[in-house]
Amino acid sequence: MTHYITHIKSLYIIGLILTLISCNTNKIKNEVIIEHENYAELNKEYFVKIFFNNKCKIRRAYFDCLSSNRKLDSSYRIEGCTKQLSVEDDTIKVSFIPTIIGDKKFEDITIVYQDLDKKVYLLDTTFYYKVK
Repeated sequence: MTHYITHIKSLYIIGLILTLISCNTNKIKNEVIIEHENYAELNKEYFVKIFFNNKCKIRRAYFDCLSSNRKLDSSYRIEGCTKQLSVEDDTIKVSFIPTIIGDKKFEDITIVYQDLDKKVYLLDTTFYYKVK
């Protein structure tokens, strides 16, 4: 994870896991919320939503991004990163079908987001899930 992340905590709420990642940009505290079910079922589609608690704009999201220099172009694309996640209404929507039982970690996610002052930041995160 990048130096932007200062705090991680998990809340367990009636069958959902909410992971809050706090980061400070421009003296505004932003929290990325990762919302998903406690368990994924083997061979059944699993859904995850990732969003900010405020009005930051999620421009793009990548996974399995091997780029080390992380240069952004004017369309918020990271050079060398090709595997994108769906972003709709400032929410990253992840869905996949798990095929192996056990404790799992999703591939690293890089979020390109813009704060209220139009400054662009990168945030690296991930989430863990259990397949039964």
